[in-house]
Amino acid sequence: CSLAEFKLLRAVEEANRTVFETAQSNPIYRSMGTTLVALLFSDAVVAVAHVGDSRVYLQRKGKLHQLTEDHSMVQEQLRQGKITKEEAETSPYKNVITRAVGIYEFVPPDIIFLELQKVQIYALQFVEAGTRPAIDLAKLRTQVASARSSLIRAENNLQVAKARLNQA
Repeated sequence: CSLAEFKLLRAVEEANRTVFETAQSNPIYRSMGTTLVALLFSDAVVAVAHVGDSRVYLQRKGKLHQLTEDHSMVQEQLRQGKITKEEAETSPYKNVITRAVGIYEFVPPDIIFLELQKVQIYALQFVEAGTRPAIDLAKLRTQVASARSSLIRAENNLQVAKARLNQA
C-alpha cells in the first residue's frame, strides 16, 4: 500500500465513521449516507478514491474520460449484460446506489492511480441525493477546455514572471 493510498483510505475511513456515528446518534439521521470522490496529488501521481455515483472525469489529449464507475444497481446490471445503455437511461433503478459513505461501519472505496501529465484537467461531478441528471458532455468538454486554456495562460504568465525575476 503506497502512502497516497494509505492517506486516501484513512480519509474515507474517517469520513465514513463521522457520517455513520452521526446517523446512529440521532433518529432524524438514520440511514443517512453520501457519495464521495477524492483526489490526492502526490509527486507524479494522482490517486482517486470513489464511493457511490459521484464521478471523476479526466481530459487527456482532447478527449474526456470517465475515470470512476458508479456503485449503482444500474451499473451492476450493465456490467452483467442484463440491460443496455438505452435501458439504463430509463431504468426505475437508476438512482439506487449500492455503496455509500456512512451507511455501514466500513465502506471500501475504489482507488485508482494515474500518472500526472502536464496541464491535465480533472472534473468532478457530484449528484444531489436520489438524482442522476443527464450529463451534458459537450458542455463539460467546453468548460474543461476553457479551464485548460486558463491554466496554460497562468503557467505562461508564471514563467514570464520567473524569467523577469531572474534577470533583476
